[in-house]
Amino acid sequence: MQTIEINRSDVYTFFCPVTGQQILFEDDFKPSPATIFHYLDFDNGFFPYANDWIKTLLTEQGVEFDDEMWVDVDDFNSLMEKLNTIEETENHICFAITETGMACGPVSSTGYICIDMCYKSKKNSVRTNE
Repeated sequence: MQTIEINRSDVYTFFCPVTGQQILFEDDFKPSPATIFHYLDFDNGFFPYANDWIKTLLTEQGVEFDDEMWVDVDDFNSLMEKLNTIEETENHICFAITETGMACGPVSSTGYICIDMCYKSKKNSVRTNE
């Protein structure tokens, strides 16, 4: 799996590079069929979306989570290390999109959107959300 870091101050849209679907909106996230997961690192971290395969990997790592998918940043980092060792993820790209701005000082948060770049259809990719 490769990670591409993107630093922006105005990220409100992101389109899936495989399907062309808009998946990140100003106030919403809608995964494309090629999306593996979306993780946000603020408020201790959570997954707005994770497919069943990612949930299984987290469970295998002993990570407990509820329906809202709150997962500690350290557990997420362990998952990322695991994904980098799995041969099936060699065509996955994780876009690490960091938003910066000002509140009472400089603030930033990073959203991670992982895409299966070889997604074709449900029968060709076991790592999809269909």
